[in-house]
This record gives sequence, C-alpha cells and structure tokens, in this order.
Amino acid sequence: PPDFPRVGDIATAEIIAPFDFPVLKSLDEIRAEEDEIRRETPPILGYDRVIADSIQRTLGNFFNRAERLAASPMSPSLRQERLAQEFPWWDLDTLTPPRPGGGWLALRFTAEDAVRRLYTTGVFPDSRFLPSSESPFVMVDRPGVGEMPLKRDQILDRTAARTRIDVELSEIPGVEDSERHRLIAVITSLLTPNLVYEHEITEQRRQVLLDEIHPYKVRIYRGERIVAKNERVTPAHAERLRALAQLRAERRDSASVAGYLLPI
Repeated sequence: PPDFPRVGDIATAEIIAPFDFPVLKSLDEIRAEEDEIRRETPPILGYDRVIADSIQRTLGNFFNRAERLAASPMSPSLRQERLAQEFPWWDLDTLTPPRPGGGWLALRFTAEDAVRRLYTTGVFPDSRFLPSSESPFVMVDRPGVGEMPLKRDQILDRTAARTRIDVELSEIPGVEDSERHRLIAVITSLLTPNLVYEHEITEQRRQVLLDEIHPYKVRIYRGERIVAKNERVTPAHAERLRALAQLRAERRDSASVAGYLLPI
C-alpha cells in the first residue's frame, strides 16, 4: 500500500489496527493444506480385542493342560493322545509328549510373553494391503484404551509375526531344535490377525481435518499493534498491512456505494 511502509523499510510511526480484521490465506495456501491432509492422514486400524484375548487364553490353557499331563503318571503316548484330544484344531501329532522338567514346556514363559507382546499392538493380515500414506504413522484404535500411534514398521502381519516368534524362541537354550521347531509350528498356527483397516473411519477423520482448515492465518484485533515505530518491516508485517489496506479499501468502496444510493 502506498501509505504503508514496505518490506525492509523502517516504520516512521506506530501502526495500530483501527478495527478487527483477518489475514486471509491465498487459495493456493488453502489447497496446499488440503493436499497435505489428504496425503498425510494416517490410516486407522480397528483392533479386535476378542481375538487377542482368545489367542492368549487358548495358549495359556494349552500350556496348563500340558503341564498337568506332564506331571501325571500316565504313559508318554497317552499324554500325547489326551493333549491332542483336547486341542483337536491343532496338528499335535509331531509334538513330543509333554514331560516334566524339560522339553518344549521349558519355552512356555517365552512363548506366552512373545504372543502377549504381539497382540499389544496387534497383527495385520498382510502388510501389502496396508493403505499407503505419507504419514510415518498408523493409528490403532483399541477399545477402552483409545488410539495408539505406531510407526508403520511396527505393524506386523501374520508372516512377520511368525518370524518374530521363531526368532524369540530360537534364542532360548537347553531345548532340542526338533522340539523347539515343532512347538513354534503349533504356536504360529494359532496366530490370527486382529487388525482391520477402517476405511470409513479414516475418511471421516480426514474430512474432519479438512473442515477445520481456517480461511485465515491470523486475526488482528482493534488496538493491536501491527508495526512499532522504528521497527524494520518484515514480510509478516507487510502481509498484515496489505490485509488492512484491502479491507479498508473495501469499507471505503462500500460506504461510497451506500452514499450513492441514498435518496435525494
């Protein structure tokens, strides 16, 4: 504006806002914000607590029953038969009979802890179908807990979960590899995905963020100092001065039109 100092000038007088006015964003700035939200809104995954609890409960029941059978006086073959009868959905034919003081039962604590930690964040069916986003995060919505932000590489699919179980149980010494691998096969067959992509909820979240975009950068209130005397004018000052000049001109034009329309 011709009557306002420009960027780099030294203000010769203090400039005070004579009325409230907004510093509006340009259309390009608003579109850039919209594009950023569309790109970076993280996908939301629903967390099925029933599946997570069921998996851990089933594994605990399996080990409890195996330990009771291991402590019983029945023959090894009968122990194996009874265990297979109580868990018919598993292929336990290759698993050696449970025995006290060793064997695959020695892996119980590590196995249960590994599965518990897996289901703290959840298991996704296939990471190839995890929706793309420029956001490095994924939101896991856990009922009763709330949303938990996780990095994308923290979301394990079924294949990655099986690999983690294999690695963690392989680090425990004192168990024959054959028994270890048979138990790992049993446990990994139990792993069930409990995370699902919530497309509709993700889109609703994106729309909420889009609706929250303000058309203005900042609001200046009457009596607020825009530039101090002897202050060097910055681009931010100049932007506010342009907004003030534009609104002042609009008010002046409106007043002129109103005066022109007044009856004589």
